[in-house]
Amino acid sequence: MGSRINIALVLLVASLLPACDERIEPKVPIDADNTIDAGVCMATGTLAPLDLCTADLDCTSCVCKLFGHEKKCSKTCSVPSDCPAPFTGCTNNFCAP
Repeated sequence: MGSRINIALVLLVASLLPACDERIEPKVPIDADNTIDAGVCMATGTLAPLDLCTADLDCTSCVCKLFGHEKKCSKTCSVPSDCPAPFTGCTNNFCAP
C-alpha cells in the first residue's frame, strides 16, 4: 500500500512540474556592441545625435555610424523626413550629418 501512495505522490508532483516546451526560444546571443542580434539595443548611451562615438551603446539612439573618417551618433530612417535637424537626410537607412 505504501508503494501505491509513493507512486501517486510522484505522479502528482510530476504533473505539477512545468513541462518542457519545444517552442521556447533560446536566449538571443548578444553581439560585440552589447546589442541583441535582432537589432534591439540593450541599453542606451548618453551621446546626442551627431556626437562623436565609438560604439552603438555610446548613443542615446543606439546607432553609431562611420561618416567619412568619423563615427557619429545617428538613427535609422526610411525617408529623409525621418531625419530631423541637425541631420541632412537619409542615406543607406541612416540619418546623415
